[in-house]
Amino acid sequence: MMLRYTLAWLAMPIIGIVNGAVRELAYKNALGELRAHQVSVATGIILFGLYVWILSLRWKVQSSAQAVAIGLI
Repeated sequence: MMLRYTLAWLAMPIIGIVNGAVRELAYKNALGELRAHQVSVATGIILFGLYVWILSLRWKVQSSAQAVAIGLI
């Protein structure tokens, strides 16, 4: 089970890179540097939250010790 969580973590940098690329290519010029960064932070939080929520629905945490181990990964 821990291998799954470790491998699932690898998608998180990809989510971050895609979020940053969309910011740079899609709305940075229209919003300006500061506002685009603020929007990107908000969308990043939403995307990471959705990803972790979907994982938590798919793979139930069995114990508090497992939750701590997952958090440390």
